[in-house]
Amino acid sequence: MLERIKNGLGWRYQQFVEPTIDLYGDIPSFVKYQYQLKTKVLKHKAVYIYANRRNIGDYISHLGVREITGIQGGELYCSKGGHKDLLAYLERCREKGVVALIGGGGLFQPAFELFWNSLLASKVEFALIGVGVNQMAGRPLLPRELLSKVVQRAESIHVRDNFTLEYLQTLNEAEITLGVCPSVNFINRSTHGQKGDSTNTLLHVVHPSDLRMSGVSVERLRENLRQFCKEEGFCYRESDNMGTNVTKAIKDIRSAALVVSSRLHGCIMSYASNTPFVPLYCDKKTEYFVDSHTDKKGYEAVQFQDMKFTRGVLKKELTEISSYSNVQGVLQRKIKENYDFGESLRAKFF
Repeated sequence: MLERIKNGLGWRYQQFVEPTIDLYGDIPSFVKYQYQLKTKVLKHKAVYIYANRRNIGDYISHLGVREITGIQGGELYCSKGGHKDLLAYLERCREKGVVALIGGGGLFQPAFELFWNSLLASKVEFALIGVGVNQMAGRPLLPRELLSKVVQRAESIHVRDNFTLEYLQTLNEAEITLGVCPSVNFINRSTHGQKGDSTNTLLHVVHPSDLRMSGVSVERLRENLRQFCKEEGFCYRESDNMGTNVTKAIKDIRSAALVVSSRLHGCIMSYASNTPFVPLYCDKKTEYFVDSHTDKKGYEAVQFQDMKFTRGVLKKELTEISSYSNVQGVLQRKIKENYDFGESLRAKFF
């Protein structure tokens, strides 16, 4: 009951409050964002544009973009709550020759259509970094014509998976670089590429709304995972990967014995820190990441409604030393490729 009340309040906040005033996770984050609008956005040669910092996945992707480019710059949010500020600064960015480095969040969704039209109209030069397409029943993409214009106008494009690469190439014959999500670079540097001290914990990274859209009972899924933990002597912990505490989110992933995630960045963060993880598919973007960058097997989230199936998969995962081949060698190569792309941006614009 408490979970339903929490989700209901969260939905009402997103629908009725957030479009007008978004605190971006907490009041300090709101104040910090407003302050940097006045002190950073027009003071540097680059501005970083992403959804906002309320979602760990969005924010850590942005931190990864900063990591691979190594360029100083302010931030603009392109979610509904930040659009007023975005419009106020885009024109001034163009006048001052500020380049927009865009990445972080599912920006190819209709919710961001106003942002993309505003960006194109502003004539600001921009690069797309770590972007990805998501397909999910009930959640359409941007109109093809608009997305084609975005691809055509972008000075550089870096995508996070094979599907996005192929889809964007059907829209426009642009040169596109394939790489892993830039958040991997940030995590690798901040943790020195080392696995954390593992605890006897199963961490469930959950995306309640997407799970329900795909026909999954979150309560049943949670119950099955708790039952497995009880049988095997694990401690069950849960995260929705929302908030502003990136350090804690990374630590929770690194210290888990196993991560079960229906969120894309629950999987990406596990991959970056070499933590065993089980991907649960309730959308396509997670499947695209797994297929593009690992040898892992993912599962439709609805399959985990069955306790016997759940038990079998998790036991198998825990007995395997590594779920994808040569993980460290492959990971370090992908990290270097991302840094190489960042270097190409610096050479091109700065």
